Amino acid sequence: MPGAVCRFHSFLLTLGQSLTAALLATLAVERALRLVSPSHHALVFAFTTGGKFTGGKKTVAFLIAGELVFCGVVSSIHLYGTLPVDWVSEQRSCGARFTESLQMLDLTFCFDYAIPYWIVALPAFVVAFVKFYLARRKSSPGGEIILERNSYAPGDAYSSRIAKLQQKFRSNKPALQAKSRRLGTLGKRVYTTKGYTELEDWDSDIETESNNLDSGDGRQRIHLLPRPEYAALVASAITVLATSLCWFPWIVARFIWSRTPRDPPPSWFGTMAVLLMHAAALVKLVAILICNPYFRSAAWKTACCRRKVSGSSQAFSEA
Repeated sequence: MPGAVCRFHSFLLTLGQSLTAALLATLAVERALRLVSPSHHALVFAFTTGGKFTGGKKTVAFLIAGELVFCGVVSSIHLYGTLPVDWVSEQRSCGARFTESLQMLDLTFCFDYAIPYWIVALPAFVVAFVKFYLARRKSSPGGEIILERNSYAPGDAYSSRIAKLQQKFRSNKPALQAKSRRLGTLGKRVYTTKGYTELEDWDSDIETESNNLDSGDGRQRIHLLPRPEYAALVASAITVLATSLCWFPWIVARFIWSRTPRDPPPSWFGTMAVLLMHAAALVKLVAILICNPYFRSAAWKTACCRRKVSGSSQAFSEA
């Protein structure tokens, strides 16, 4: 194959790898923000009903476009000749000669693997699970896991805030604290159409008249952790971990081949690295199907072209 075709082929491979890592890292940050600050997450990622291109749709489109441009610029090193790319007749494939540009190998490793997985995704998931652990320990007497409790919501009038504050001091706090405390149960209550759990016993410092858990504009005063959101967090964490582990042997093999070409790794190690690298393409789908029952229900409904899933609970159907 000619050199131009090899460079374009190598560019597409690098673009796919770096874009996958960037999107998984972005998903990790989005899931962490959902647990750490649900109110800000609702304001940034809230999807409005209808065909209007507003709110979360603009945010997601901007993130995908920005990552596509950034990864395209990083991957374009294979097009402008900074890294030699040739047709390897023994392997019948195009390959980059990293032995002639070890700095380019280090740069590709940083942008395609180390930064997205180790520096961005891993700390984001650690923060998310720490927040879940702390929120579960501080769960309410009713058993709901409260992620955030706001004294007022964006858009409230000053008079309504004063009324809430006065009602708070007039409430019977000792009677509320006397209830037996237990850990949250991740979705013990009834799910609404948007996945939020409904409270049975309202706290005294919250107005039940204006409290709306279904509002999609980030104006909830109590943000609870629904079971579908936790399932999505676990599925995302396992996906990122499994993907990074599948790619790691190939990264190690490439460094050995480039820095010590006269002492290559054993053939079985190279074969295993290549197989795991290709298996990473299926890890994402398998991890989501295994860890997220709500995704399985939605996938089955879509495959069967059914509007409702028979025999499923209301929580599964609404998710």
